[in-house]
Amino acid sequence: MENRNVVSGIFEKVFGIEKPSPDLHFTELGADSIGVMKLQIEIRKQFGFKIDFRKLYSLGSVNEIGDYISANVNQGRET
Repeated sequence: MENRNVVSGIFEKVFGIEKPSPDLHFTELGADSIGVMKLQIEIRKQFGFKIDFRKLYSLGSVNEIGDYISANVNQGRET
C-alpha cells in the first residue's frame, strides 16, 4: 500500500494530475512517452529500482506499478 502511495505522488509530480485514479492506465490520464520516461526516472530515484520502459507500459496504473515494485524491489531485481 505504501508503494502505491509513493507511486501516486510520482504520478502527480510527473503528469501534473492531482489524486490520479489508481486503476487507470497513465495513457488514459493523458501521459505521453516523455512523461513515461520521467516516471521511470522518478521511480528509480524513489526506490533505487529501474523498471523497463516496456514493462511500465504493460503495468500502467498506480496500483499495478506499486504492486510490481512491492513484489520485486526487495529482491533487488531490475526489470
